[in-house]
Amino acid sequence: MAVSLTTCECEACLSDGTARAAKSIDLVVADRWKFFRATDGSMSYGVPSVRKPGRFYRTSTEGCTCHDMRFRPWLLCKHVIAVRLYEQAVKEGVIPA
Repeated sequence: MAVSLTTCECEACLSDGTARAAKSIDLVVADRWKFFRATDGSMSYGVPSVRKPGRFYRTSTEGCTCHDMRFRPWLLCKHVIAVRLYEQAVKEGVIPA
């Protein structure tokens, strides 16, 4: 699946060219997520761990349960970046909803 980043609102998340950005794209392309809809209609996702097979982190566009977000909340973790990319790709019609 090709994700267009030319109009993506998350382009700033990826502009530093770090491994975190590359791993975020890999997570979107892997398409192994779990989906959760709260009673208020908001979405969150179970995004797989890169290091620990079988482990998923509960992630939204604002936060994540991973180690990185707990200990460095001032940085977006790769899971949050991946969720933002995914939601933007769905919005643009690149990925079916």
